[in-house]
Amino acid sequence: MRRSVEPEWLDHLAAQDPRALRSRRDLRRLNAIMANARLIARELRRVAPAGFASIAEIGAGDGTFLAKLAHALHGPTQVEATLVDCHDLVRAETLADFSTRGWKASAVQADIFEWLEREPRPAFDVVIANLFLHHFDSAALVLLLERLVDRTAIFIACEPRRLRRHQRFSVRH
Repeated sequence: MRRSVEPEWLDHLAAQDPRALRSRRDLRRLNAIMANARLIARELRRVAPAGFASIAEIGAGDGTFLAKLAHALHGPTQVEATLVDCHDLVRAETLADFSTRGWKASAVQADIFEWLEREPRPAFDVVIANLFLHHFDSAALVLLLERLVDRTAIFIACEPRRLRRHQRFSVRH
């Protein structure tokens, strides 16, 4: 199947737009159904059995996914977590949730490419992307991965398989 990238209308809605709020709620449900936090936690335990001191989530949205991941890990504490998104969506309550696991979290509102350009190298032990990479066409995806390669020892991405038979469940506008 040929890859097709189209802009998502959620990226262009105001943070408090009711449609954006519903869409983010749906994304939280989708993550729960797909068990993405558990999948990434399992992979992190495999590739970083001694733990890690810093993690960044790119395309972090409202930050609730990384908070769930922190709880799913049942282990590393004293972790510096950075949530990067082009929108300012992370609530104070979400940042406070990290502290219950012994994590210190901060949110950065920035375009991912601009953020990677100014971030020191190497910046993080782990970088994750959850339901984010599908936003980029092939050239931008290559550029993103090239910029990440010397900024982290571990990169984990979670994206659904895009099979033709699954497209019948998609809504096209």
